[in-house]
Amino acid sequence: TYVELRKQRTQTLPAPFGSCHEKPESHVAQQMQRANKSYTQANCMELCKQDMLVQRCRCYTANMLYLPSEMRRMGVRQCVSADDFMCARQLYLQTDSMKVFELCAPVCPLECERYEYDMSLEYKTYPNPLLEFEKLRRNPVIREHFPGASLNYENVKKSVACLHFFFQRLQYTSVEEQPSKSIIELLSNIGGQLGLFTGVSILS
Repeated sequence: TYVELRKQRTQTLPAPFGSCHEKPESHVAQQMQRANKSYTQANCMELCKQDMLVQRCRCYTANMLYLPSEMRRMGVRQCVSADDFMCARQLYLQTDSMKVFELCAPVCPLECERYEYDMSLEYKTYPNPLLEFEKLRRNPVIREHFPGASLNYENVKKSVACLHFFFQRLQYTSVEEQPSKSIIELLSNIGGQLGLFTGVSILS
């Protein structure tokens, strides 16, 4: 399977031009900073949901994003008992996606710089019976998993997969927001309009 990736960088403007934050300061963002994890709104929302579970049930689940170093720092254990899962289930039933968004959006603002990856897939039969299979037959790891007569093409074809990740091109698309006018240009335009229509000037 071939996985073709295309990278795009988007740079948006913070207040007063937009709603993104260059350095979010919420407790969730600080957790990510301590763990040396890059901030994204999507990851922050996941950690916020995890934080709700920790506050309610005093445990975390590996089914959602979590920071091992933060869990150790706070002395929080993983949810493993029946009581833990019952507590987590009650929390999920009481907080639907809209409720989670209302609670987590204030502490998880949109980041000003983000990277997105578009992906396309291409499938092919692996391994090729003539070339790739012969290479696999000489691989010691493959020979260990398929001893003796079990090392045949059909068994390897059913059990072995190969993924090729690559960028379509080395360049990437960059989209940046820029103010349409600076503060000086805005004041100059306002002054020009006042002078044109009302005869107001700094000198007079």
